[in-house]
Amino acid sequence: MHLEVSSALLMMRGLGTLLLPDGDPAITTLEWLPPPAALLVLADVEKTWDVLICGQQHPALLCMLLYALLTRWEVASEVAVR
Repeated sequence: MHLEVSSALLMMRGLGTLLLPDGDPAITTLEWLPPPAALLVLADVEKTWDVLICGQQHPALLCMLLYALLTRWEVASEVAVR
């Protein structure tokens, strides 16, 4: 199994961002979001999330939701279909 600290931190940052209220200025840009290719690598490599009770919080899924929140549907769907 594989779990990087950077992925856990990304998960925490993503969760914190999802919990922000609508209209919060921190949601308007999200420059820190990894590109889709990096999220797909995370989804492929980080298998520990599959066996933990927080698997639904996988960083790739959280970032996909954040892209959807920004209405970047092309990016969100690229991650979702894989």
